[in-house]
Amino acid sequence: NVVIWIGKQIIGTWELLKWIYEDENGDEVAYFDAAPKGILMYMPSGYMSVQVSKHQRKKYSSKGFDAGAEREQSEAFSSYIAYYGKYKEISPALFEHHLESSLFTNWEGDVQTRNAKLYGNLLELSTPSLPTKNGNIIFRLTWRKVS
Repeated sequence: NVVIWIGKQIIGTWELLKWIYEDENGDEVAYFDAAPKGILMYMPSGYMSVQVSKHQRKKYSSKGFDAGAEREQSEAFSSYIAYYGKYKEISPALFEHHLESSLFTNWEGDVQTRNAKLYGNLLELSTPSLPTKNGNIIFRLTWRKVS
């Protein structure tokens, strides 16, 4: 396999098809349920944005977006991930996301690495091995280019 620079091919809007994590045993587990929804945008300006949610999310009992009960707000937060910032291709198939803001505030100011593989109109992004309470895992997200 020859690794090529992805470069400008990453620019556009991508729809999430699959989000799994691989555990230390190599087992794949669906993350955010079997059919998460999401959109990823890479702009020519060097900015990127991503939003991902569980497929089925509970609605607040109130119509006001800031009036949900604490339990409802907690469920909404734990079923959604969003961040934006600048991106940079470091080497063939290796990108950095320089996070300016995130729903998960601890990520603000982070630089996160993503391994990238491009197969026609499909893009697979994966994280390095990450420590969790259940051992090290690798996240893999598969996206389809929509524009």
